[in-house]
Amino acid sequence: MFNRKQWRPAWRMYTPRIRSHCSYRRFALAMGTIRKATGPVTLRNVTVRVTGARTLIVYRIVANGRVVGGATAKEPDVFRRINGRWFDDFDADGLCPSGDRPS
Repeated sequence: MFNRKQWRPAWRMYTPRIRSHCSYRRFALAMGTIRKATGPVTLRNVTVRVTGARTLIVYRIVANGRVVGGATAKEPDVFRRINGRWFDDFDADGLCPSGDRPS
C-alpha cells in the first residue's frame, strides 16, 4: 500500500483506538511526505511472533539500498486481532502515535 500510495486502505489497517487519535488527513499527509522522501521501499529481515490475539513484528525498511527505518525487538510494531482481522495497534516509528504501548 505504501509503494502504491494507497493511504486510505493503509489507515484502515489501524485499530479503532489508533484511528481515533490519528485522523486520515494527518496520516495521508505524513505518508505522502515520507513516500516523496524515500520513494518505494522494501521490508527486510521480517520476524513475526503471534501470541493469541497479539502479534509483534520486527523488520527493516530499505529504500535505495539503505535502511531508512523499521521496528526493532525492543520497539516492535504491535498488531491486534479484532473480530478475526488483524489491525496495527502500535507503530514504533510513531507515525500515528497511540500514547502508551498496548500490553
